[in-house]
Amino acid sequence: MKFDILKPETIAGIESNGTDGVCVFPDVDAATIHDKLFVVAEGNDGTGTKAAKVFAQTFSDQMFQSTCADEPLAEDVFNEALFAAKDKMDEEYPDHDGTQYAIVYLHRHGVLAAHAGAVRIYHIRPKGRRLLYKSKDNERVLVPKALQMSEPVKAFITNVKYGDYFVVMSKKASQAISDRKLLDVICEPVNDKTKSVRLKTLADAEDAAFALSIIHISGVMNEAMDERLFENESKLMAAMLADIEAEKKKDEAEKTKEKEKQPSTPVEKPKKPEQEPEEVDYPDSQQEERPKREFPIVTVTALVLVLLAFGIWFWAQRKQNDKNSQEEMVNAKPKEKDTINILKDTRPKSVIDEDLVKEDKKKEEEKEKEKKETTNNNQEKPSEGNTAESNPDAPNNTQATPGEDKPASPSTTTPQPAATPQPAATPPPTTTPPPATTPQPKPQPKTTQQPDGTVKPKPVIPEGE
Repeated sequence: MKFDILKPETIAGIESNGTDGVCVFPDVDAATIHDKLFVVAEGNDGTGTKAAKVFAQTFSDQMFQSTCADEPLAEDVFNEALFAAKDKMDEEYPDHDGTQYAIVYLHRHGVLAAHAGAVRIYHIRPKGRRLLYKSKDNERVLVPKALQMSEPVKAFITNVKYGDYFVVMSKKASQAISDRKLLDVICEPVNDKTKSVRLKTLADAEDAAFALSIIHISGVMNEAMDERLFENESKLMAAMLADIEAEKKKDEAEKTKEKEKQPSTPVEKPKKPEQEPEEVDYPDSQQEERPKREFPIVTVTALVLVLLAFGIWFWAQRKQNDKNSQEEMVNAKPKEKDTINILKDTRPKSVIDEDLVKEDKKKEEEKEKEKKETTNNNQEKPSEGNTAESNPDAPNNTQATPGEDKPASPSTTTPQPAATPQPAATPPPTTTPPPATTPQPKPQPKTTQQPDGTVKPKPVIPEGE
């Protein structure tokens, strides 16, 4: 079992006349988180104060030389330190009136709380506001020049948890600060410095020399061997409470005996008033009709407001859903991938109008060219079978000359079928035939005879050039 503590708070005070009869170790504002030994010693007079200081200093030095806080404490080591401190005290102050002390030591096997006299040790657990241990006053005081020394009352404590407090307090401080006040201060949710200041103000009110140390446990590391450790804290606390109750009963019995010894005077007992008839619960039919409860207006208005708010929310949600559905439909349409349309959207309107006019002109020109080509083709390809019909003035070679008897052709003898009436043919569109172009002979290149007999052609120049 190993312990971690916060910085201990140590305070002390003297009487108004300047007398100081209490010694505390470590000294005021000298304690650190590495300290594991705390001692409060108190003498009965001025000489006892000096002897108490010698006791505290000698005992702590002997403990540091003989043991270590990370190791378990042996009883022999503790007793040797006590004897060494007593011998040193008797040597320097042989006429002192006695010293009472309280020791708290955190070691490997738990916490040792030993005291002699009326100096107090408290074990407090703020969680649940519990007082786990409180030392009981006794008459085991260090007496000078005594061959034997009475052993102090030892409490072996292993029930230690995170957040617990140990308070070592001198006799006069315990008289100024009651148990209830101490619990109130220690269980407050403030830091340890504030708690020490409040306890100091309570002790200063009694105008007495005092000293106390506050040890705050900040961590406990348990080990496997902790279950077999000896502990008597709960037994000592139960015995102390039993003694307190026995003393209370004893006091009450003495008070009753004193009252019985006093002469008793007859006292008339007051007459008891006649008992009133108890109320009887009659059936509902005989009782008065209870007023009907009206439905409160506040409830109605609250319901109306809730329904109105719900309707507004539902309408807004529906509108939002419609808007989202429209956006989804627009986004679902395929986008037209047309560069012309994209250019039309990006170009200015004037440019778009000019392009449309140009396109219309091109279309009209193409239509006119097609018409001209069709007319030319019709003129160049006359029908071969209808030459006679097309030229009625041409002579007919089939007619017979006068004076010649020719056999009638079968076409003339065979009867012709009746011709069906044909609809009037629409006259063809009048078109001016293009002027006939006679093919011109190709100009032959002129030749010139060279002196060596070779002929050299001359270039032909076209007429238009």
